[in-house]
Amino acid sequence: MGAQLRTADSICGPSTSHLGGPPELGMQEGGGSLPAGGASASVWSFFADYVAEPWRAGSHVVPDGFVGSSVEWTHGNSLVADPGGDAWWLLARYLDALGHVGADGVRRAELGGAHATLSPTDVAPFLHGHLRNAWLDDDGLHLLVYDNATHGPSPVVSRVVELVVDEAAGRWRPVWSLPDPLGRATGFLGDARRLPRGNTLVTWPPHREIVENTPDGAEVWHLSTSVAVWRATFTD
Repeated sequence: MGAQLRTADSICGPSTSHLGGPPELGMQEGGGSLPAGGASASVWSFFADYVAEPWRAGSHVVPDGFVGSSVEWTHGNSLVADPGGDAWWLLARYLDALGHVGADGVRRAELGGAHATLSPTDVAPFLHGHLRNAWLDDDGLHLLVYDNATHGPSPVVSRVVELVVDEAAGRWRPVWSLPDPLGRATGFLGDARRLPRGNTLVTWPPHREIVENTPDGAEVWHLSTSVAVWRATFTD
């Protein structure tokens, strides 16, 4: 099941935000349209179906701050298929929240953010981040998030964090993290991907680095690049 993610939701002008299709199930925020191939049918909308009206989620959410002629609300930046069924995990960066939305348009759960449904609800799982991986293991659903840690306590140190979700019990917990080994802050972008043999591939874009780390944090290899690389894919 394919998906598209567009991130230009506006709270000061006409806009749409929906999960829909055909030809594919896609998440779109903004006034544009899904790719050609058939008329889109809205399944779930931030503006119509979310539990709260749009609000300014942070001091940086200001007119023209990211998208021209708009105040961006969610900055939804990651859409990952749920390995357990016909649903999606959507990370809304500016809300510091991971939403679980079914293909039937039902909001099933939310991890983090002001409207969290999974406990603990008073602890931030990440502070501005990007979701890349979701997989099932014996202890539940695992989500791997690159945590920019924006607006965190000083000194800000970005990291990768792995979360386990038990939706039936209504809970989540962190099970692994990898702080930037040099104690740096990555204010934007960043990516982490779990590899088949258990290591993690991490990009640190502003620092122009791609690193593979073992579960105990040891460095397997390190590549310095001439440009900032957001996402990297490992091939054997």
